[in-house]
Amino acid sequence: FLMAKDKHDIDMKNSWLIGDKEDDIIAGNNSGILNTILVRSGHKINEKLTKAKYIINSIKDSNNIIIN
Repeated sequence: FLMAKDKHDIDMKNSWLIGDKEDDIIAGNNSGILNTILVRSGHKINEKLTKAKYIINSIKDSNNIIIN
């Protein structure tokens, strides 16, 4: 993420990360991405301990969160 940030001048604070594992969310948070979405996709997740800003059932639901 950080290499892409530097190469493409990405504003991490206004970027979004969508992942299906807590490791994805942690990587995003560690690189400065504040808007994170965890997708329930069959992986075991602890919703009480996740660092994700949002939790959704399907990637299709991400549209509603990002647009609003």
